[in-house]
Order: sequence, then structure tokens, then C-alpha cells
Amino acid sequence: MSKMLGSLFLIIIGCVIIYLGYLLWNYGDEYSFYAAPVCGIIGVLLVPIGIVTLFNHAILNDVLQSLALFLRHLAQQNQN
Repeated sequence: MSKMLGSLFLIIIGCVIIYLGYLLWNYGDEYSFYAAPVCGIIGVLLVPIGIVTLFNHAILNDVLQSLALFLRHLAQQNQN
């Protein structure tokens, strides 16, 4: 049950990020035009991953581990 909830969480987060990209593109300033496509790409990647992991929970574990490593890498870069 919790793995299905994690998959639905990925889908919801992907939709929210897509909506954020939409808001940045239509209502943001000139700098948000650079962030809006990035939000769209990330959201478009998260939604299908969430849909696939609804049926194959092993992929969810790999995705979450990769996401944790990526966030740890970003945090280390920001410290330097």
C-alpha cells in the first residue's frame, strides 16, 4: 500500500511541477522563462515514472534512491 502511495505521490508532484512551469511561463518575469521549461521537463518525466511504478514497485525504489543521490550531490555543490 505504501509503495502505491509513493507512486501516486510522484504523479501528484509531477503535475504540481508542470503547473508551476505553466505559472512561471505565463505570469513570471524574464528570468522565469529559463526555469519554466526545466519545470516542464521534470514534471513530464515524473508523471510517467509514477504511472509505471504503480505497476512495478521495484522501479520506485531505484527512482527514489537516484533522487536521493542527486539531491545529496546538489547539496554538496551548494556548500562549496
